Amino acid sequence: MKKIFAFFVVVFFILTSGCLAQFSGQLSTAKVTKEGGVLGGGYIGIYEDAFSIFGQVRYGFITDLDGGFKLGILNLDPGNGFGESETGVILGGDVKYQILNLKAEDPLDFSFGFGMEYLNVSDYSLFSFGGNLVGSYDFELKSKKVVTPYGRLNLRGERVEVSIPGWTGSDDTDFDIAFSLGCNLQMTSELSMIAELQIDDNVGVIGGISYYIF
Repeated sequence: MKKIFAFFVVVFFILTSGCLAQFSGQLSTAKVTKEGGVLGGGYIGIYEDAFSIFGQVRYGFITDLDGGFKLGILNLDPGNGFGESETGVILGGDVKYQILNLKAEDPLDFSFGFGMEYLNVSDYSLFSFGGNLVGSYDFELKSKKVVTPYGRLNLRGERVEVSIPGWTGSDDTDFDIAFSLGCNLQMTSELSMIAELQIDDNVGVIGGISYYIF
């Protein structure tokens, strides 16, 4: 088992070399938003070379399918290698289909889906698109609150366009892989607190509050 784990760690670091990363994270468990329901949230992300503030809205299309939209701002530090510190717009979206459900006596909640993210700063832009696998499991506490740890495997293609004054500019397209490990604490039937560790080229921690609007 240790050899298998070490192998995947090595593969992870090989595949993630040379790309900038995604910043909006997963911020939802494998469970989908209830049909016709709307979930909103506000989050803060702290990364190695960046800081972000953004919001999310998720909508349940049908029983096992939902979609999310994220919008916010992100500030990149000079250490990112793309010029001076700049603030730009971050835009993300995804759809998620749940194929395993604890309520149906499956061993865990499990879903797959597709997502994209776009970041535009004065010096460069980054667009990524790929697939996600998400697994989670609910634990009910004595206080009746529910704790749900979850994990996501993200496989995606990325395109970076750099245009720094004085440079001729450059474009780069690559493949990347990343992991997210998080935990959702359901305080009430509507309110949850969520925190997530993003293991990507730009490692970071994201946290905030999610709330069922209806």
